[in-house]
Amino acid sequence: MMRRLARPTAAFGPSGGTRLLQALRRLPSAVVVQHRGAASPAEAGPHGRPSNPDFSSDVMARVFQPFKWIRWRMNKIDSARAAYEKCSQAFKTNETFFVQELGLKDNFSSWFAITVLHVWIYTLRLRAEEGEGKELKQEIFNHLWLDTEIALHKAGVKRQLNKRIQNLLGSYYGQTLAYDEGLATNDAVFAAALWRNVFQAQQVKPTSVEALLTYVRRKLQTMEYADTKSLLDGSAL
Repeated sequence: MMRRLARPTAAFGPSGGTRLLQALRRLPSAVVVQHRGAASPAEAGPHGRPSNPDFSSDVMARVFQPFKWIRWRMNKIDSARAAYEKCSQAFKTNETFFVQELGLKDNFSSWFAITVLHVWIYTLRLRAEEGEGKELKQEIFNHLWLDTEIALHKAGVKRQLNKRIQNLLGSYYGQTLAYDEGLATNDAVFAAALWRNVFQAQQVKPTSVEALLTYVRRKLQTMEYADTKSLLDGSAL
């Protein structure tokens, strides 16, 4: 049984009144319910139309200023790619910590779990931003699934690829919902979410789970104090 971990208060304050928690608590209950099933319209993939109050002006820009719109759109995709690469490369960049210190296996499952964790950290902060933040969140989501499909192909997964991706999509929503719940409650719940999703509920040392929780808290604090420019150009994490 994992021991209860002390809740750090320096970064988030005793009242939890940070932009991260405020953004999380502003989420309507319907959004939380959606995480249990299919993707929401704003995260349905590159063929779905995100829910965007500026959609009509976006259409006007496409029609009357197509080249300017294309440059703007490509900049957004580049920013999302930069942000996503920080998330996807975290496992290899910190291999000593994740593999040697925490004891994670160097395989696709570990890479996916750590990548999803970092995508959650980055996009959690984006929830506090309007307009461009939502668009960047969607593009990061698109990059995740494109990269995941490529990684599965490289791993030799050919048969039932769509089913495997659907299972991973369900895992993604399950993980992010668990991390939302952990952040909004206490460190015991947060640590349990990390243990189930990153350590695959295997028998590990409590100190390993505590070390990962400390790592996540540190990353959340970095994102909390990131300025809007670095957040939107993909260099915040």
